[in-house]
Amino acid sequence: MIAERRQIQEQMDQKREKYHRVRSNYETMRNMAERYDGYGFGIKKVMEQQAVTSGIIGAVADIIKVEEKYETAIETALGGSIQNIVTDTQKTAKKMIEYLKKNRYGRVTFLPLDAVKGKEFARKEILLEPGVIGAANQLVIYDEVYKDLFASLLGQILVVKDMDAGIKIANKYHHSVRIVTLDGDSLNRGGAMSGGAFKNKSNLLGRSREVEELKKKLDRWTKAITEDEEKYHENEKKLKEYQQNMIDLEKEMQEISLELNTQQMSQSAIKRRKEELDNRHEQLSIQRQQLEEELRNAEDDADRLQDEQVDLESANEQDEERIKEISELLEHLRKHAEQHAMEVSKVHMQLSKESQKLEFQENNQERVRSEIEHLSEEVQENQKDTGSINENVKALKQQIGHLKESCEAMERKIIEDQNRHQKMQEEVKEKEVLYKDILKEREEMLERISGYDKEMYRLESQRENRKGKKKELLDYMWENYEITYHQAKQRIDLDETQSLTKVKETISELKNKIKNLGPVNINAVEDYKEVSERYEFMQKQHEDIVTAEAHLTGLMEELEDAMRRQFNAKFKDIKRVFQEVFVELFGGGEARLELTDDDVLESGIRIIAQPPGKKLQNMMQLSGGEKALTAISLLFAIQNLKPSPFCLLDEIEAALDDSNVTRFAKYLHKLTKDTQFIVITHRRGTMMAADVLYGITMQEKGISTQVSVNLIENDLDE
Repeated sequence: MIAERRQIQEQMDQKREKYHRVRSNYETMRNMAERYDGYGFGIKKVMEQQAVTSGIIGAVADIIKVEEKYETAIETALGGSIQNIVTDTQKTAKKMIEYLKKNRYGRVTFLPLDAVKGKEFARKEILLEPGVIGAANQLVIYDEVYKDLFASLLGQILVVKDMDAGIKIANKYHHSVRIVTLDGDSLNRGGAMSGGAFKNKSNLLGRSREVEELKKKLDRWTKAITEDEEKYHENEKKLKEYQQNMIDLEKEMQEISLELNTQQMSQSAIKRRKEELDNRHEQLSIQRQQLEEELRNAEDDADRLQDEQVDLESANEQDEERIKEISELLEHLRKHAEQHAMEVSKVHMQLSKESQKLEFQENNQERVRSEIEHLSEEVQENQKDTGSINENVKALKQQIGHLKESCEAMERKIIEDQNRHQKMQEEVKEKEVLYKDILKEREEMLERISGYDKEMYRLESQRENRKGKKKELLDYMWENYEITYHQAKQRIDLDETQSLTKVKETISELKNKIKNLGPVNINAVEDYKEVSERYEFMQKQHEDIVTAEAHLTGLMEELEDAMRRQFNAKFKDIKRVFQEVFVELFGGGEARLELTDDDVLESGIRIIAQPPGKKLQNMMQLSGGEKALTAISLLFAIQNLKPSPFCLLDEIEAALDDSNVTRFAKYLHKLTKDTQFIVITHRRGTMMAADVLYGITMQEKGISTQVSVNLIENDLDE
């Protein structure tokens, strides 16, 4: 029981430690949620107005719940929208925007419920693609009133298991759908991809879930500690009952010992009484035997004396005295015999009584013997019980000692815990006071910063005004005196300590001196300096040009050598790919490219082609359609080797028949993986392979109208 009590105490200590750790985490997370940590300054200021301004519903992250496995994907899908604030109407949003402007609290995006409209996927088969988990708005939990809001934010975003599944779906639907993975990677419309590791994850979306989980965990620990305390008190109650039972058992043992001693004393008295009765019986038996012997002797003497009396009477009557004496003796003997007979009778009576007593004593002795045997058995059992009880008593005394020590240690532990708890409460109070002081200082700092911003704005305005005045003065100096501020400062030793009146007098004197000088070319020195600098500059430019000419000549030779090497290498690649593309577009045949001159930089290119079913001949001998398809083969071969990001084709397939147009369009669509093509065409096969069609029509005479059709979006919507 003591071990169980100690185990419960250890469990309680461990659970209390975990409880305080969970409580600390819970308080931290709850305070972060209440203070909107991680949100922008403007958002915090708006949420402070929620209590006094009706219509502010809350941040997007506060009105949805998401399973933990989808949090990263949904947070990526929402992006910055997770901090947007939801309002009931546009009027409330306008009011809060004016509040932000008035107090210069920054910018915030609002989502009025009466204005936001959403759109979901029209084609449901995209949700059945392998690896698709679902549309983002289907994976979050929210109130039905926010259905349009989350359809707008998440309705057209697809959540998939991993990047591989996302890439397959994006390629299949021509990058027309935004996709996010469970790891937070994103594939955007148009082909852009983003992903990697999160350096600092705000986890605004999972904050409320973490607070709820910590609250549940806190409740579980509280319940567990309460149950352990109940077990502890119950164990303590059982221990007290056990101690009381021990006391009762000790009393009962004392009573049993006393009764045992009494029985032992009674048994000894019975044994002594039995011994006394046995001795008395033995004495009476001896005495009876003696009396019987004396009686027989007396009878024998009486018979002998009677015989002698008869003999004497018959033989000698003379001796009367002798007879008298003998008679007296006989009388005496008779009396003595009677007395002895009486005594014998008394002895017999006494013997009978003693026999009865003896029989009673024997019966009583037998009963006592059985009782003694029974008591002996009980004594033996009691001795056994006494041994086990003594052992139990010793063990219980040891347990009681341990329990007392544990109770004392527990009391000391409780006192220490109470002291530590009191210290922690004092520390918490001090930290709360410190936190309030910090918040107060923070508010004061914000007020000071706001004041500094206003002062900085005022000083900035003053600086701009002074800059404007300075510019006006500099312009005035240049317009009137054709001199800059630095030139004037170098020419005039101006004492900045002079008064404005003195400066004006100096200016007046200088003006008079200038008038007295008359028409003088005051810029002669500057003109000479400028011309000299120009000459030196041109001289240096000439030298640089001569040096550059020699360098460029050598560079051109190096470039020509490099161009020849690169041209030969690329020409071989183009010849090889041209042969492959030609065979694919014509469905067979043979084609090659040849140079017309040994100097590759001056040489032309000859195309030798052999369409299926024809002989090998120069391209100029082919039909118009064959020429066009051969030229297209060469163009596509170059495009395969070095894809351009953008390419414009103007009716290059006009001369082809329908089957060749189909092959052309199919091959062109294969190249759209790396290149965006704009094709001007009138051919139906090419139009059918396009993603988007643009056309010009004239619905009214003299008025042209542009018409566009997005074939991919139409396919998705269907």
